[in-house]
Amino acid sequence: MGVIKKISRLCRAWTKYLLAFSNVGGVKDSKCWVFGEWGGYIRGDNSACLANYAAERDPGLNLYWISRKDNKLNLNILDSRIKVLEYGSIEAENILKKAGAIFFSVSFLDVSPCPYNFYGKAVSVNLRHDSPFKNGRSRNFIYKFYVGIVNKIIRARYLLSISDEFTKLRISEFEPGKVINAGFPRDELLYSEKYLQEAKKNLTEKIHRDYNTKIIAYMPTWRYNGDEIPELKKVFSPDFIDWLEKNNIVVIHKSHFVTECSNLEKDRSAKSSQIAQNIIKMNDISASELLAASDILITDYSSCVWDYLILDRPVIHFAYDYEIFKTTGMGGSFICDFSEIAFEEMNCGSIVSNSEDLQKAIIDGISFPDSQKELRRQRRERFMTYEKPGSCEKIFDFVVRELEKQK
Repeated sequence: MGVIKKISRLCRAWTKYLLAFSNVGGVKDSKCWVFGEWGGYIRGDNSACLANYAAERDPGLNLYWISRKDNKLNLNILDSRIKVLEYGSIEAENILKKAGAIFFSVSFLDVSPCPYNFYGKAVSVNLRHDSPFKNGRSRNFIYKFYVGIVNKIIRARYLLSISDEFTKLRISEFEPGKVINAGFPRDELLYSEKYLQEAKKNLTEKIHRDYNTKIIAYMPTWRYNGDEIPELKKVFSPDFIDWLEKNNIVVIHKSHFVTECSNLEKDRSAKSSQIAQNIIKMNDISASELLAASDILITDYSSCVWDYLILDRPVIHFAYDYEIFKTTGMGGSFICDFSEIAFEEMNCGSIVSNSEDLQKAIIDGISFPDSQKELRRQRRERFMTYEKPGSCEKIFDFVVRELEKQK
C-alpha cells in the first residue's frame, strides 16, 4: 500500500511538472498578480504588505495569495479582495502559469512545490528580508554545487535591496537579472507616528500596563540545529528582574517565525505566556507591532535590527553563541557561513555575550538612549541607503513599467 501511495504522489508531481513546462513562455495576464511567503506560510512580511498595497492602489488587479492547507498562521491580515489559493493545488498552478507578476520572500518554492521557475516572462520579484550578518554561501562543496544549480532554477528575475551592501552580499546567492533599490514594504508602517502610538497603546493594554511602561523587545533569529533560545528569566538575575519591575519595564520575547512554526518550540500553540512578572512570551503580535511599541530591541543576528534602525532607538546584540554561529552558520553544520563583513562593522548597538553585560547594556539603554545615536546613523547610511517611505509605491510602479514593456 505504501508503494502505491508513493507512486501516486510521484505521478501527481510529474503531472504538475509537465503542465508547468507546457506553459513556459505562454501568454501572461498583466492584471494577474500572485503573492506568497516562506514556503507557503504567511506571517505578515513584505509580500503581504505589498499585496495589501496593490489591492488599494489598483482595484482592477486580480490578486492571489498562495498558502498551505495546514497553515496555522493568521490569514486575516490580507485585504478581502485578495483570493487565497491552496499551495500546490491545480487551481494555484494554473493561476501561476498565467500570472503577469509573482512576489515571494525566499524563492519560487514560496508559491509552488514545483522547484523551478516555469513562469516564463512573469515579472518575478524576491522581496526577501534578510541580514548581512548571514549569507547563504558555504564552504561545503556539495552544498555549493546544489545551490549553484537550484538557484538558477528558483531565483527571481528581480531582487529587492535596501542598499548596495545588501546587493553585494545577496547577489551571489540569488543572481537576479536586476535589482530594485527600495525599502522593505513591511517597514512602511514604522514611518507613521500614528501607527507607533497605536502600537504602544494596544500592547500596553494587552499586557495590562500603563502607556508609560518601558517595553523591551527580545527578538532572536532561529537556529538550524534546533538549539533552544535562552529564556531571559534564566539569564537575568533575581535582582535585575526586581529592577525591571521597580522601573516599570516589561520584556516581550517574540520567537522567530521559523521557530514559532516548527516542532522545536514546545509551546508554539500558546499565543502568549507569562514567564515572569515582567517577562512575557508573546507570538500573537506582528514583528512590526512589537518593534513600533518597544523602547529597546534585544536581538542577535536577526534582520529585524534593520527595521528597528528606522526608529533610531537603542539596540543590543545578545550574541551568546557568536563563536558557534560564526564558524558553522546559524548552528548548522554546513548551511551557511557567517557574513564576509565583520560583525563589529555591522552591529547597530552593544554586542554582549553574557548575563552581566546584557543587564548593564539594558540599564545603559534605558538611562542613555542616545549614547549610540551616531553609530546607528552610520549603519543606516551604509546598510539602508534606499530605505525610505514610499517603498510599496516604488516597487509597484517598477513592476507596472516592466509589464508594460512586455506588451
